[in-house]
Amino acid sequence: MAQLGSRLFFYAMPEGEVSDEDLEEALIGTPYRDRVLVCRTAVEAFLKARIEEFGGFRGLQWDRSEDPVVVRNRLKVLARLVAALRGITSVWREGADDLGYTPPNIEEPYRALTCLYNLARGRALLHGRTALAQEDLGIVTHVALSSAPHERTRLLRALAEHGGTIGEPGGGGPKGDTVHGPEGDEDSRSPWCRGAGRRRPRRGGTAATPVRVDLLP
Repeated sequence: MAQLGSRLFFYAMPEGEVSDEDLEEALIGTPYRDRVLVCRTAVEAFLKARIEEFGGFRGLQWDRSEDPVVVRNRLKVLARLVAALRGITSVWREGADDLGYTPPNIEEPYRALTCLYNLARGRALLHGRTALAQEDLGIVTHVALSSAPHERTRLLRALAEHGGTIGEPGGGGPKGDTVHGPEGDEDSRSPWCRGAGRRRPRRGGTAATPVRVDLLP
């Protein structure tokens, strides 16, 4: 079962501070129950119309050959990426400086591919299409990254932003520049940089060397 992978996929909501205006709206604005009712009514009407348009439940036979090759290839890349990011390994300390670890247990990408493909097809149907398009990949990519451990996806984003090369703060990044965290800090504890460069040298050693990481295309 571990090789099949998790059935659970997530959509990370954007983080932001709650303003005084948000709190004021919660106090004197439209009640939550009324807002839910408005949303439910609109969604039900839309889905009923769309389902009837495609001939009811199970009324559409999806022609997979009509899906663009470039989109199918991207879905395969995302499925492999999710499987790799969700790999499980055990790490423990052996002595003062050495670490021990078990080989990673990485799921096969088939289940992830099926889930992401179905999500992309669902979005296409919502937009009245019976074949995938490039614009369907946005939500699929977001869900794929949202469904992996947060620290790993933050590091992946940092690597992508720096062209696949990243080093410890102060040790030099691409073209010799310092690699900063998401807020512009140089904190070595930042998960954007942790573990990306070589071990920080002991006192008197040389500067840390950036490490090249080849991201999936």
